[in-house]
Amino acid sequence: MPEDAVLITQGTSPTVEGLSIGLASVSGDEARLSIAQPEQQAELITVTAGEIVEVGEYTVEIYEVETDDEGGSVRLRVTPP
Repeated sequence: MPEDAVLITQGTSPTVEGLSIGLASVSGDEARLSIAQPEQQAELITVTAGEIVEVGEYTVEIYEVETDDEGGSVRLRVTPP
């Protein structure tokens, strides 16, 4: 896993490389992310570990989707345009 991978926990919405990313929910091996590009509405996407998704000109690589007693988390990396 790359050193610049970011851990996002449920209930947080950090900005990563210019994207605002919130973890809405985790169910099994799937996570629902709310992702907003600068100056745009957020979109909801469902992802699994190992998936690579395009959000506008950004690339989001999903490394881990996990659940625990406090909800869930996703470890990902964002590559800006």
